[in-house]
Amino acid sequence: TNSDRKLIVSGSGDKTIRVWDYDTSECVFVLQGHTRGVKDVKIHYPWIISASYDNTIKVWNACNGKCIHTILGHVDGVNSLCVVGDAIVSGGDDKTMRVWDIWSGRCLNMEMFDHAVWSVDANSSHIISAHGCYATWHDAS
Repeated sequence: TNSDRKLIVSGSGDKTIRVWDYDTSECVFVLQGHTRGVKDVKIHYPWIISASYDNTIKVWNACNGKCIHTILGHVDGVNSLCVVGDAIVSGGDDKTMRVWDIWSGRCLNMEMFDHAVWSVDANSSHIISAHGCYATWHDAS
């Protein structure tokens, strides 16, 4: 796989992530390593990042399909993730939103809520999280 190849990723309840070639619809890789279903998956070249009900986030090499590292810290399923620069933002059933260093997997920040965090999104200046019946904006700095 090279950086010019257009890829699509899909996560599944069968614990796998499938990486597809956009132009040919061919399955290029099947990534295995999660022990429960995959809830969210993103491409942020050269990485593929996956979130699972097994309480983990995995960072994969998009070129060869190998797992680079597993991020531990959530104590319940991870529902959502997004990537901004070298940071991963995740939200989970443990009622936390966390910010991780993509290179080391170290937790840089954590915020607790009264409800599970179902969705997160971010840009360079703001993070939004959906939890319970409302969404919250956070300053990303």
